[in-house]
Amino acid sequence: MVENKSPKAPKKSAGFRWFGPTQNPLVVIPYGCRSCRKPYTYNHKRGTMDTNTFNTTALQDELTGALVGLARAADTAPAVSDATWQVMIEALAANSPAAACNEAEILSLIDRVHAEKFKVVPDCAICASPCGRTADYNMANIWNAPEDIRSLKVLILLGVHGLAGYAHRVLALGVPDDEVNRFFAEALATIGEELSPEYLQPTLLKTGEMVCKCKVLLDKGVREAVIITLGEKGTVLVTHKEKRYFPGIPMKTVDTGGAGDTFAGALLASLAQDWSLEKSVCYAQCASAICVPRPSDYAATEKEPIDALFKKTYPQYSL
Repeated sequence: MVENKSPKAPKKSAGFRWFGPTQNPLVVIPYGCRSCRKPYTYNHKRGTMDTNTFNTTALQDELTGALVGLARAADTAPAVSDATWQVMIEALAANSPAAACNEAEILSLIDRVHAEKFKVVPDCAICASPCGRTADYNMANIWNAPEDIRSLKVLILLGVHGLAGYAHRVLALGVPDDEVNRFFAEALATIGEELSPEYLQPTLLKTGEMVCKCKVLLDKGVREAVIITLGEKGTVLVTHKEKRYFPGIPMKTVDTGGAGDTFAGALLASLAQDWSLEKSVCYAQCASAICVPRPSDYAATEKEPIDALFKKTYPQYSL
């Protein structure tokens, strides 16, 4: 009788991450050097190891496992900063099936998640006898789980990824919700637990509730300001504190086509440089004004004339 032996995995060596063998022969297990991040994959069906090959799906699993570890830390911490929720939500949104992150971006997110976890539970980073309560989760546990467990956890994961897309927009609009943030930690921590279907189903239902809540937050209306362009007459800026009128910049008008788009682009570019809202509106007005003396098919992409007009019209601001 010939003994049926499964292929042996490469010997574990110092300095390498090892995720352990899997019972599923189709699963490709990633591991690699902690310092240089050089990747390796071992395919249990072929019994071979491929070097210099990134497995994006495996890296996404690793990021999800790291997020579960962060969620475990946040779920037990008495207080969690907004920065932690931001890292968690951004990583979830970037790791969704619809996102197109490359391997380097995923590895960077993994490092960010780990760094944030050790801010939440700093003692875990130096613990000589780790208990494992905040450890990363091995996603192979899901793929090798019974079908009913696996299906529910995958649905929760998909729901959480979708929720992260809404929550990321909510954060950008400045109206974060603590209940939604806390649910991310609750749901991800639940994925990392060995629970029966009756304990997983309420989390799946709550995911839908949180999506609805995020939609309500997005539909609330004005968050920071309203900007109304009035063509040659100027711009009106309305915030929660005040309403300001910026007179138009007199220019000989040839064609107004593209002036509004130029205004919007210059405004966003200015805000991206951490300029104040008022300064950004002034610069956007200059960019828009440069457009109108030219035909609409002439792209006003030169920065120098915009900068010159800005310095002349608004000398109180520096570039």
